[in-house]
Amino acid sequence: MKLAQRRPEYYDVEEFGIPVNDLDCIATIATFSATLIWLSFPRQGIWLRDQEIKDYIALFRYIAYLTGTPDEYFETPSRAKAVMETLLRDEIDPSATSQILANNILNCLEGQPPTFASRSFLEANCRVCSHWMSCIGFLVSGTAACTLVSRAMTRASLLSTRVQHVE
Repeated sequence: MKLAQRRPEYYDVEEFGIPVNDLDCIATIATFSATLIWLSFPRQGIWLRDQEIKDYIALFRYIAYLTGTPDEYFETPSRAKAVMETLLRDEIDPSATSQILANNILNCLEGQPPTFASRSFLEANCRVCSHWMSCIGFLVSGTAACTLVSRAMTRASLLSTRVQHVE
């Protein structure tokens, strides 16, 4: 946006609206596909078969296509996994916004069908799925917001993996 202000000819916000960050979109797709397959599911004892992995990645490649996210990063399971690993290594940087997003996700999931889970139950599950990592830096409104979902729709499981490596 600063570039558009300095060089209005570069991008017309009035005509095209606020631009969407491709990296954030790619990270969102990776979070809901590769991160689940290779991090979140295995932590819960769920191991997908090769065909299930291919199908799951294909579904999210299609979602990427529909949402205008560059979909070539999800052409194969190995490429999707490489994207996930790259994001883990280079892009995790929790912020105050991460705290708000984590809190919002937990608020949205609380009491919803089909499980109607309580807030404390959701928090406990986040901690279990993230191997009891520290949530100390993520206290929001008197409750511990789980770092597994701290990046909400963008980098949920990615953050937990980085924290685990630090422990």
